Amino acid sequence: MPDQCGRAIIFDRSAVSAYARGSVAAGELIATVTEDNDRIGVPVTCLAEAYASATGTARDLLALLTTALPAVVVLPLEVPDVPLVGELSRSSSIGVGHAVATAARANATSRRPIGHGWLGSASMRI
Repeated sequence: MPDQCGRAIIFDRSAVSAYARGSVAAGELIATVTEDNDRIGVPVTCLAEAYASATGTARDLLALLTTALPAVVVLPLEVPDVPLVGELSRSSSIGVGHAVATAARANATSRRPIGHGWLGSASMRI
């Protein structure tokens, strides 16, 4: 998978959880991003938070999200981002802080709702 892309969508925990619950909007977005040869970044902390509440089929869909969908890239928590993620998580969660810090680092240009949360769109390397 190439690491250069024109656009990346960053999923937060709520977007990942929406996908795991079978959200049509999340599935359609993943399909569109795949067709456009772009990427979806899933911060590893958001994935862990989604797994914490997932059971049965939702867990299976999370496994599929991270192993079988070529457009999806799991993003590590980088050490330089830890202070910002910690600060941002004071009013939300580590996962949301991680997603916001990732989008901020990439100069995200837009946000729109998916599920009960938000996702950011940015030109970035992932």
